[in-house]
Amino acid sequence: MAKAAFEEGKLSEDQVKVLARHTPAHNDAEVAEFASHATVSQLSRTLGSYPFQGEGPKREERREVSFGSREDGSWGLRAILPLDEGLRVEKALEAAREAEFRTRHPEGEGSPFEISWSDALLRLADQSFDTEPQARPAERTQVLVHLNGGSGEAHLHLGPALSAELRRLFSCDASLRWVLEDQGKPLSYGRKRRTVPSHLRTLVEERDRGCRVPGCSQRRWLVAHHLTHWEDGGSTDPDNLACLCPAHHRAHHLGRLGIEGDPEQPEGLVFTDPLNGWVLDACGRPRPPNRPPREAAEDLGVRPKTYTHPRGERLDRAWVSFSEAPGSG
Repeated sequence: MAKAAFEEGKLSEDQVKVLARHTPAHNDAEVAEFASHATVSQLSRTLGSYPFQGEGPKREERREVSFGSREDGSWGLRAILPLDEGLRVEKALEAAREAEFRTRHPEGEGSPFEISWSDALLRLADQSFDTEPQARPAERTQVLVHLNGGSGEAHLHLGPALSAELRRLFSCDASLRWVLEDQGKPLSYGRKRRTVPSHLRTLVEERDRGCRVPGCSQRRWLVAHHLTHWEDGGSTDPDNLACLCPAHHRAHHLGRLGIEGDPEQPEGLVFTDPLNGWVLDACGRPRPPNRPPREAAEDLGVRPKTYTHPRGERLDRAWVSFSEAPGSG
């Protein structure tokens, strides 16, 4: 319904974007009708907080970064990120702090604690202007995770416990090192090895030529994803590996992107939105028209429509109600 309303010119692109982000499939028609009378801001506030039945947890995570000059002449920075993304920033700050210490004390004298986190942040900013080394995502920043082979529980080194989703995200395409313990005391460490060897990764990257998710154009910093995780007995072979960009790899392991099928076939993988049950269809890159927009639209069979902007009257969200999912009552 939302797609048809958009094609007929009843909904704007911004309105449809809000609908696609928040609306379950079974509410598509009635929400599309509601959207034709609501502004984009009204849709965002209403749909973003509406308790749709059977939709599961919200997909959005808190990700906020703000910075700027302050009235006292200083500059402030505030950031809130999901745990795994925040750890990437933390590891980068730790590496920058160590590098700054080595620069100031090449002979190793002194204490690393004299280098503040402010110094590390400035060092990190300076490094961003340099040419980034050609390293794979799992090799640029590494997080040390302790895994209990018996229970499957994992925690960060000197840090909090990890959820099962983050544990599988960290270990899907990673460098691993086994630790032999006796009653919780480490006795010896094995050599570091990768879950996906470099020669096999090269073959998979050459086959996939980028992230396999429809519409994603990322070709660098790819992750070799196990369709069946190695924890579940999945093999590290081309027929169980597919290239994903870090964002889509993370979305899959957090339950926001379904992936199944045969990666060996060009169109063998099916990507779905688990929240709404929608299938992500493959599509080519859009080509800009070489004629005036109205003439180009007529050539494609797109009839000109007159979009009516919502009136923007005050909306009392307490009066907004949508039907429940079938069988949820």
